[in-house]
Amino acid sequence: MNPILLNLKLPDNEKISIDYYTPSFHKENPILLILHGFKGFKNWGFFPYISEYFCSLGYATFTMNFSLNGVTDEVGDVFDIEKFARNTLSRELNEAEIMIDWLLKDTINSLGIHWNKKLYILGHSRGGGIAALTNSRRKEVTASVHWASVGKFGRTTTRQNELWKKSGKLDIPNSRTGQVLHQNYSYYEDLQQNNESLSIINAVIKTSNPMLFIHGSQDLVIRPQEVSVLPKLNAQKIVHYKEINQTGHTFSVQHPMEFVPDALTNALEVSSTFFEDPFNFNK
Repeated sequence: MNPILLNLKLPDNEKISIDYYTPSFHKENPILLILHGFKGFKNWGFFPYISEYFCSLGYATFTMNFSLNGVTDEVGDVFDIEKFARNTLSRELNEAEIMIDWLLKDTINSLGIHWNKKLYILGHSRGGGIAALTNSRRKEVTASVHWASVGKFGRTTTRQNELWKKSGKLDIPNSRTGQVLHQNYSYYEDLQQNNESLSIINAVIKTSNPMLFIHGSQDLVIRPQEVSVLPKLNAQKIVHYKEINQTGHTFSVQHPMEFVPDALTNALEVSSTFFEDPFNFNK
């Protein structure tokens, strides 16, 4: 299945690159927006497969690259270090909301989508955190799924933050590409200045749109305990947690993806079941 490549130009002349997967059936279609995580991109590993999976179920699927994720090609083997360094959480949250506005205002009609008024978000890792914030802020969101999501932003120690402030940047080795990326100190400043609006805990407490957190039991990047406690914070009981045994942060997928592991199939089946009836999930 070959997606249609779309580009959304932003006011600062950066752009969001988008793969649009066109559903081949259903008179009315839900929309699914897919968000990648830290050092991720829309063509990494399982994202094309996820997109095709939901498209085959009738979803109009949009998988995006955040504008400053740094990827300079479709394969994702080269990063623009300067762009990657300028990225912030507030920017990614803003871009997720820009995508929703763009989809609902102009794009649905221009692409000939017969929208059924249901809009879902699926985010992985840091993208799962951005998806949670977007869910709680936007009434248009029907429900969201969060794969191996962070339960909080701000993962550096006090000592690291001191060195970060002193040097102005934090080195981020990319073991897959061999590059040494870095984040400007402005990333940390943004998190501190917008601590309340960037709180995943606050998003979980406040949301009126269902959420499902799916986590691998052997995730060593983000421990399951970080997110398994989140459903207890939502008084409406519309936030859920599902753990998949014997798999880690990427559900046993590497880049490029050479086979479909059982853990990925499991995550997809649970996600699609949740989207079918999110208010009655696990009842």
